Amino acid sequence: MKKYILHLDAIIVVIILFVLCISANIFQRKLHGDLHKENIALISQLTNTQLELIESKSSLKQCSGKDNVN
Repeated sequence: MKKYILHLDAIIVVIILFVLCISANIFQRKLHGDLHKENIALISQLTNTQLELIESKSSLKQCSGKDNVN
């Protein structure tokens, strides 16, 4: 029957790597959440800007149409 030897330094290294992996995942999740919120805000801002542009174009067409009639 073989004996298995547990090396204390290997166990410590595995525990440290596990803790580092978990902390890196938590950091990336927070970073992803922040970027997602910023992306949603930018999409909303782009939509509002496009609506304002469409409104400005229609106002310009109405103004130019009135000038041509007179």
